[in-house]
Amino acid sequence: MVGHETTAGSLNFTLFELARRPQIQARLREEILSHGRDLSYDDLQKLEYLDAVVKEGLRLYPASPMTERVALEDDAIPLSKPVRGMDGRMIRHLRVHKGQVFHIPFTTMHTNPQVWGPDADIFNPSRWLEKGGVPPPNELPHGWSGLVTFCDGPRNCIGWRLAVFEFKVILASLIRSIEFHDTLAVVQQKIAPTLQPVVDGKGGMLPLFVTLA
Repeated sequence: MVGHETTAGSLNFTLFELARRPQIQARLREEILSHGRDLSYDDLQKLEYLDAVVKEGLRLYPASPMTERVALEDDAIPLSKPVRGMDGRMIRHLRVHKGQVFHIPFTTMHTNPQVWGPDADIFNPSRWLEKGGVPPPNELPHGWSGLVTFCDGPRNCIGWRLAVFEFKVILASLIRSIEFHDTLAVVQQKIAPTLQPVVDGKGGMLPLFVTLA
């Protein structure tokens, strides 16, 4: 599942966004076609807009939108930004106890407007190419491209390089030959156990109109 379902899930939602934004899709197709049909590994690394689209897709639609961790001992976790408690006091660290389970929401972290700006929940690949479009490194995790799509630290996904390359190959192959169009279907998201599209109560479906490009 990890080697295929994860990439397919994030790719599906990325195609969904491209179908809803034909101008972005057209720009991506133009870049891909400008490098010919036989793209090598090195060619793919040169496609800056493809890289930006992939990053934006994995930012908004990580295949595993959250993870869990268990505290092995009592501790106190310092907060980078203090918060005010209901009693009015400022909380600068969070006390945890052995055995407590943490839910770490990747998607919430990736769409925090205080970090990513007012358009944090909008699919905008250009943010990765514009100066100041992406928050500075000190405001982001240490994961791939400042994202936690592949987790972070010693538990970081060991296959993230293959996953990103696979994502780029499939997306480039599809976009250069096929044009995707929005069906106006209302698509909801569900974790089961990876991120899945739900349309009219039916999971695993993401309707798109397709034509030859």
